[in-house]
Amino acid sequence: MTAHNSLRISGITLVVVAALSATSCSSPQGCNYSVINHEPHSSFAQHYEVNAQGALAKDSVPEGPAIELQLITVQVEFPKPGTRAWRVFYALTDSGKRYLSSGTCALGLQECSKMMIDAARAECHAK
Repeated sequence: MTAHNSLRISGITLVVVAALSATSCSSPQGCNYSVINHEPHSSFAQHYEVNAQGALAKDSVPEGPAIELQLITVQVEFPKPGTRAWRVFYALTDSGKRYLSSGTCALGLQECSKMMIDAARAECHAK
């Protein structure tokens, strides 16, 4: 094999590797998000569901890996006499219902919705 042929083969190999790398970078990035409300009768749970679905639908990529935000329950708490707060419990799973992470929040509808949405997005970026 001559030096010219060796350079030619190296050049072709480089072009093929670069093309494959570019293809993998241009594939859809993101996850296919879904929100599953385990308390559909609860108006509070419905508010969390609507907030999360609305935000995650904008980022959802149907071809991406599945991230399911499981809204487990929303319950009332009485942190001090005469006050009450609502606490939401959630879990994140993949398409096979395998556990990824979970959390709880009692900071209010907007703050807790943001916390759950951010957690789902973080799990997507970890994939």
